[in-house]
Amino acid sequence: EERNKIRVDKEKAALVEKKINDVPTLDSIKIEDKKAVEEARGAYEALTADQQAYVTNFTKLVAAQTKIEVLEAAQKKAEEERLKKEAEAKRLEEERKKQEEEQRKAEEEAKKAAEAAAVAAVEALEAAIVTEPVGTQLAVAPPSPAEELKALLAIYLGPPIVPEKRPAVDAAIAAANRAVEHTEAMILAAKALEAPARETVDKLEAGPIKTALEERIAAAIVKIDKATEDAEIFRVEIVTAQNTLDVEDAKAWLTAEKFQFGPVYPATSNQPRILALKPHTNGSIYKYIEIGNMVDGKFVKYDIKKEHKSPLLEIVKLTGNVKVTRAKEDAAMILKVEIAKGSSVSTKLFKINIPADSIKPVTIEVVPIPAQPLQPIEPTEPIAPVEPTEPK
Repeated sequence: EERNKIRVDKEKAALVEKKINDVPTLDSIKIEDKKAVEEARGAYEALTADQQAYVTNFTKLVAAQTKIEVLEAAQKKAEEERLKKEAEAKRLEEERKKQEEEQRKAEEEAKKAAEAAAVAAVEALEAAIVTEPVGTQLAVAPPSPAEELKALLAIYLGPPIVPEKRPAVDAAIAAANRAVEHTEAMILAAKALEAPARETVDKLEAGPIKTALEERIAAAIVKIDKATEDAEIFRVEIVTAQNTLDVEDAKAWLTAEKFQFGPVYPATSNQPRILALKPHTNGSIYKYIEIGNMVDGKFVKYDIKKEHKSPLLEIVKLTGNVKVTRAKEDAAMILKVEIAKGSSVSTKLFKINIPADSIKPVTIEVVPIPAQPLQPIEPTEPIAPVEPTEPK
């Protein structure tokens, strides 16, 4: 009878063991397995103490229950966090809407205030009328400074350049700047009289005098506008003249000694590099633009199609440097350098002597031919005046 009891106890314990074994391992167990764990626990608790003693995997069941509790706690915490985030998001959304509404109201109020201020400004302008004509008070800059500047500049530029005329040109530019400044000051003074003048005329009764004064005011305003336009044009002419002088100064400064060869490809290398020139201190820009030869005293651009061979000089687009290639025999080519500032442009020619033997350095010399007079291009739009700078 005892043996029979032990056999029955073991059989019942084996059934519970199977239920426990059917529970997923700790690595793969999920909250969804809670029911299986609870059923296995219930089956274990239904056993007698003697039967429970035969269950060998009870620790797995305890661990599974613990893991389920941990997973449930984590799920609960995640849900709480989610609800908290949703509540915060809702609060922020409500706050955003509130701020947007407040901003909308503020913008609407600001718009109304701006409209009211604009209406008041327009009404103030419309109510302003002049009492005396300002046309006679406006001293428009006479044309003489501009004409004098142009004449002196033409004499100075020649050709040839007349150095002794440079002080007179500089003085003319200074005088022209003073004339423009004087005109602009007069324009501002005239415009300052417009509002009180109009206000005074507005108080007059309708009649021939008021009409005549209004017509004179209108004529004065036309003169003011014309003087403003003339001053702007004159400023452009002054800047163009100064740019022309700066270009000529930069051109005179540029001598053969100013050119430099690269440290990697010096004048004695097989393929020397003539470095691009840095801008002049007065702002003029140097640029190598063409290569060619002198024919009958005139520069002729090199035509690779006509010559059927590559030139000994090549302007490198990326760097602006000039690449020199030695030939089998001594040779020379002409390099045209453009000097420009604003709309003023001039050029200068240099002869590049290229010995066949790399032991001998490539040398540079100015081409001694009469240069064409620099012709400044008239700008189409006003630009700010530029103070003269000394070339170095």
